[in-house]
Amino acid sequence: MSGNRLIKLDGEQYLVNFSALSNFKDWYIVDYTPISEVLNPIYANQRLYYFSSVFLLLFSILLALLLYRDVQIPIRKLLWGVRKITSGQYSITLRQESNDEFMYLFDRFNEMSKEIKELIERVYMEQIRSKEAKLRQLHSQIQPHFLYNSLAFIKSMTELDEKQAVIDMSISLSRYFRQTIKFENTYTT
Repeated sequence: MSGNRLIKLDGEQYLVNFSALSNFKDWYIVDYTPISEVLNPIYANQRLYYFSSVFLLLFSILLALLLYRDVQIPIRKLLWGVRKITSGQYSITLRQESNDEFMYLFDRFNEMSKEIKELIERVYMEQIRSKEAKLRQLHSQIQPHFLYNSLAFIKSMTELDEKQAVIDMSISLSRYFRQTIKFENTYTT
C-alpha cells in the first residue's frame, strides 16, 4: 500500500508520502516535506509566468505603437496625398521627417505632383494657343469676305440713293474694324 497525506505538526503543514515494503509486512518507507517547500517553486514559476505575460503584453503594445508610427502614419499620409491629387489639387506636397524608405517615396510623390501640375499647365496653355490660332485663322478668313460684302452693300445702297443706309453701314463697319484691331492686339501682345 502507498499514498500521501497532508498533516499538520506544530502549526506547519507537511506532505507525507508513504509506501509499504513488499518484503516486510508492516514496514513502510515514509518521506515528509514541508508543504511550503513543495509549493514555493510553483508560486515562483507562477509569479514568473504572470510577470512574463505582462512584460510581453506591454512589449507587444509598444511594438504595435512603433509600427503604427513608422509604417501606418506615413502610408496614410501618402494615401491622403494621392486622394488630393485625384481630386485635382496638384500643388500638394508631403513632408516626412525620418530618413527612410518613406522619405524616398514622399520625395518621388512630390516630384510627380509637381510634374503633373506643370504638364497640366503646359497642356492648358497649348490649348489656349491652339484656340487663339484657330480664332485668328477663322477671323482672317471671314474678314475679306465680310469686307467685300460690306463694300458691295454700300455700293448698292449708293446706287439706290439710300444715304442713311450708307452712313449707318459705314459707321458700323468702322466700329467693327476698330474692335477687330483691338481684338488682334490683345492676342498678339
